[in-house]
Amino acid sequence: MSNYPSTHKTLLEKIQAGDEVSWQEFYDRYSPVIRRGAAAYGLNEHDTEEVLQEVMLKFFQHQLVMKYDAQKARFRTYFNQVLMSCIFDFLRDRKKRFPEVNMEKIPEEPVPAEADKLFLEEWQNQMLQEALDQLRGQVKEETFLAFHLTAFQGKSAPDAARFLNVDVETVYVAKSRCVTRLQEIIRSINREDPELNLKWKQEH
Repeated sequence: MSNYPSTHKTLLEKIQAGDEVSWQEFYDRYSPVIRRGAAAYGLNEHDTEEVLQEVMLKFFQHQLVMKYDAQKARFRTYFNQVLMSCIFDFLRDRKKRFPEVNMEKIPEEPVPAEADKLFLEEWQNQMLQEALDQLRGQVKEETFLAFHLTAFQGKSAPDAARFLNVDVETVYVAKSRCVTRLQEIIRSINREDPELNLKWKQEH
């Protein structure tokens, strides 16, 4: 496995090509989305883990990644449909087993548009991380660290320079270069998925 995660396109292509190692990367990348979705429906930690395992089993055992067709839908929409189906199945089963539990009406079918809205924030988090992973793979490690220390960890340029044992000007140049490249990567992601509306606001 590479040091940093692939883009979601590359990851899916690796799995479709039979790279079994990539399933772990798939789990690591998308389990936060599943946990966020289950929590949104009021599931506790134990129930959330149950839903997580069910979703992953559907993808792993039924090879849903293999069946995914990018020409028909975005992977984000496809994934949300599978996730919402598992959540609703779990809620229906729980209501059947515990009819005395007071639960809100369970939708009969998952609605992709609602799923997109519900999980948009988590998908934005995932895709921002993907953008950072892409950036990290395109610049020197020292350059990326200078950027990350100042833009994400709140360190001043002098502090980052001392930490990296470089001059302050090197930190400023590295940060500027990374900011420009990250914005290009984000624009590319948004061209592919305009509804995602991915943004990154420079805080430091």
